[in-house]
Amino acid sequence: AQALILCQNLRKQGFSVEMDLSSSAFSKQLKRADRSGAIACVILGETEACDRTVQLKWLISGEQESFLQKDLINQSQQLREKLMATKSANSSS
Repeated sequence: AQALILCQNLRKQGFSVEMDLSSSAFSKQLKRADRSGAIACVILGETEACDRTVQLKWLISGEQESFLQKDLINQSQQLREKLMATKSANSSS
């Protein structure tokens, strides 16, 4: 339920969101996201669900950040700016 609520909240903030509920290996899920053109992935595993956190992985740089779930939504403007900067840098290279 947490993942669905998080997806809905991110969509309300204007983000394009896909949710992968497959039983594929985590590395395969990340590769699939990368091939789809995604810039970042929000990771919500069992540990994160218990802690009410998420991991945000930037696919191009490999950088990973941890956020409280509520803070991810509260920082949507900063995330949007970082997404746009990453997208711009990636398209010019």
